[in-house]
Amino acid sequence: MLPDQALLTELEPVVAVVEAYRQAVEDFFAGMPAAPWIRTLPIGEHGITAPTLWARLGDAPGRWESFQHLQAQAGSVPVTVKSGKQRVVHFRFACDKMLRYVVDQAAFLSMRSSEWARAYYDAHRARGHTHREALRALGAKWLKIIFVLWERQVPYDEQYHLATMARQQLRQRPKKIA
Repeated sequence: MLPDQALLTELEPVVAVVEAYRQAVEDFFAGMPAAPWIRTLPIGEHGITAPTLWARLGDAPGRWESFQHLQAQAGSVPVTVKSGKQRVVHFRFACDKMLRYVVDQAAFLSMRSSEWARAYYDAHRARGHTHREALRALGAKWLKIIFVLWERQVPYDEQYHLATMARQQLRQRPKKIA
């Protein structure tokens, strides 16, 4: 037996166990009350991203005070330190690392099926942001949306979100051209 074939033979049971575990997570999550609305996010129908996101969010009604609180906990927004005339912005190291990871994963997956998410990411890249910075900014945007969905227990609707974005742009004051 060749070494490659021996390795494949040894990996087959591992792959089977991982698949069984993934299916167990899917089955468990499907029975939860949040599964119908969180599965509407454009992060893929299957996989562990949605269950992991829900596990990190939790289901306690008052857990997150605001979307800013959630963004800070996920490490998707920087820390601003102000003192006198100085203002310094730092990367947020103190956060829930697993939540940061799953939000980054959800943001990355959303670019495949959400046009506004892809456009938002591309706009940040065009401004000179790195891939990680643009992904973190997109993740912060998604956390704002997810907070509202989590709070109201309603499904995500891409058309509703696009209409809301258009309304918000109309409400912004026009910039004065000098």
